[in-house]
Amino acid sequence: MPNNMCSRCNRLIPLSATRCGACINNTGPKPRVYKAKNRHARGYTNQWLKNVKAAIALQPYCSFCLTRGDNSNPLTGDHRIPRSKGGTNSPSNIRVLCRRCNSRRGNRGY
Repeated sequence: MPNNMCSRCNRLIPLSATRCGACINNTGPKPRVYKAKNRHARGYTNQWLKNVKAAIALQPYCSFCLTRGDNSNPLTGDHRIPRSKGGTNSPSNIRVLCRRCNSRRGNRGY
């Protein structure tokens, strides 16, 4: 009888399944931190804001499109490695992007 591989642990499973029983039982709902109501609940502290302001003061233009911020498209702090992929709020993980470039980028890290 043909078998399939579990998409998480690579164990052999029936062809009709995508994951083994152990992996299915170990999977719980992920916390949806990004849907929290305020920035502190999402993990953006006052220290994050200070780090972003310092980064913008050092580099007052977007790293991607090189435009300066304005009221309709302000400069923002961006995580080089997204927090959803293990990035931190440290200054070394901050880059300056305009709102358009930051929104277009999403949570792709590089």
